[in-house]
Amino acid sequence: MTIMVDPLHISTKVFTILCVFACGLCFISQVETFLVHYITDTTMRYLVMHIPCILIMNTMIGFIWSVLTIAHGLAHIYYPAFRGTIYNTDYTPLYDYMIHGLQCFTGYWYSPRLLYPSLIFGINMFIAGIVAHVSPSFLETGLWVLMSIGGAYGTQFHMLLLDDGYYGKRTILQEKNIKYAIFIAMFMIWFGSYTGYIFMEYIPVYDNFMNNIYLFKYWYLNTLLTKFIMTKVFSF
Repeated sequence: MTIMVDPLHISTKVFTILCVFACGLCFISQVETFLVHYITDTTMRYLVMHIPCILIMNTMIGFIWSVLTIAHGLAHIYYPAFRGTIYNTDYTPLYDYMIHGLQCFTGYWYSPRLLYPSLIFGINMFIAGIVAHVSPSFLETGLWVLMSIGGAYGTQFHMLLLDDGYYGKRTILQEKNIKYAIFIAMFMIWFGSYTGYIFMEYIPVYDNFMNNIYLFKYWYLNTLLTKFIMTKVFSF
């Protein structure tokens, strides 16, 4: 039986996903604030919140996706671009962009038809990270901002693949309306957040805002929380 695509049905689900995701960020920020009183080390606190997510994975590929995600978070912790709104003079995007490059390759896993775009975006991220590491002045150019879009591409498909760790090969996403809704919602989150970096004079303030709402640091944890709520509460 062919399942027809219903735009209104998809729109409703997209709105629900975005609302749950936003509420999840608020909840996780409160958990982070609570843990600060008991675990002062940022790295240890990050690992304590994420390692349990690895332990509940029931597939090897889910484990790999999780490790890749945690590595991305650690890159942001050890090499932040800004400390507040002040530029970090020790910043290097090398490690962060190497991980983003690997994330881009997950597009092929999501769909073999995305082989060439995934290769292009992945290699693009490797080049951007290496050039900026060797020549930090590259970070001040518009080309750097343009090449950074690969980070949104990689995160988009990496996030979509997290379901593999729980349900197998996206069995819960076979219904077209749900699949499209999740894809659109994730696109709005990641490519939408990327647009804030286009205006270079506002990057310090915008990046500080993104860090304060934990979008990049705890996106993985919030994705799992969102998926759990959508499946258990809303029978998504």
